[in-house]
Amino acid sequence: MHLVSITAVLASAALGVLAWGSPAPGWVQAAAILMPVLWASASNRWIAGLIVMAYTTAASRGLIPGIAEFFGTNLVHGLALWLAAGLFTGLAGWACWHRSAIGRVLLLPVLLVALIVPPAGLVGWAHPITAAGWIFPGTAWLGLAATAALAMLLAWRSPLFNALVAFLPILAVSATLSAPAEIPASWEGHNTAFRFGVGSLNERDPMREIRRHWAMQSQVAEATGPVHVLPETVGGRWNNQASADWQRLLADMPGHTVLMGAYEPLPGGDYNNALVEITAEGSRIAYRQRTPIPVGMWRPWDDASAVPQWISQPGTVAVAGRQAAVLVCYEALLVWPVLHSVLDQPELFVSIASTWWAPESIHRSQRHAMQSWARLFQIPLVEAYNL
Repeated sequence: MHLVSITAVLASAALGVLAWGSPAPGWVQAAAILMPVLWASASNRWIAGLIVMAYTTAASRGLIPGIAEFFGTNLVHGLALWLAAGLFTGLAGWACWHRSAIGRVLLLPVLLVALIVPPAGLVGWAHPITAAGWIFPGTAWLGLAATAALAMLLAWRSPLFNALVAFLPILAVSATLSAPAEIPASWEGHNTAFRFGVGSLNERDPMREIRRHWAMQSQVAEATGPVHVLPETVGGRWNNQASADWQRLLADMPGHTVLMGAYEPLPGGDYNNALVEITAEGSRIAYRQRTPIPVGMWRPWDDASAVPQWISQPGTVAVAGRQAAVLVCYEALLVWPVLHSVLDQPELFVSIASTWWAPESIHRSQRHAMQSWARLFQIPLVEAYNL
């Protein structure tokens, strides 16, 4: 492997670390669009695949200790699943490469699409197109096309020179002038700090769930509201008792609504990772997660698996009197659930997650990605995290 190729692979990995989960400001995520530029500079198909794999594995580095914690195993287990996910994205980079420099530039949009759709799209978080919200805020769908076009222009000739001359000034202006859409005053996200079983250690202790509900009810009772958003899965296994308990609280808070992540049990042991809407009059499952994290939650070979909803679940649902695009945890790290939601022209984004088991880099990645999408489409973002 030539020095130039080694440098390109290492630079791609550095981009993954910098743009996803680093302590840097969110707008630094815009640098992710340079990954396909490096891919287009590859001298052969194998280097192209390594460039993409280096980027995605570096961006998802938090999975190594996170998977070990999630499953209660060791770092070797985390390392194996982390590399397996990287192979899928690397294969996409390998397959899309062309020996002609012009051909690679023209195929760059194909690479971007290949990293959105399955199989790579199921594990291909940290997508470069997420940079669109930081580079072209407020431009919606046109901004996605403009971001892909910018990557093609940067890859055309002298990528480094083009990046310095064109990309950095655009980013500086965008980061200075752009601002997120204002969150409705009636909506409030509540963060929590609960620790409970996940993965193979999923305990779902009824008494611990009841204590969590009591703690959250105290949190909601002290807030202004009237719409309260609580994180993913903190409601535990949703049942009539939990619903009645919350209804009693809300009976003394007229007009208030609680949106809470919980498990919806299904016959046979499977479940939906869901968002529950609760009012004084009752509760309902308002949203079911379209894309549970593969292996972690979606395990087709297991009798206790989360059930993916894919396209059957609308990405935008009516909750608390508004059309909300709901993204549950892993969905915030992918592209297609966001675009699927935005097709229905939501009034706001609702992003919930429970990542107490994961390193801070995963939480930062989720937040920055959602902030980018909110800026791109100028849609208010309401967040709630269990950390």
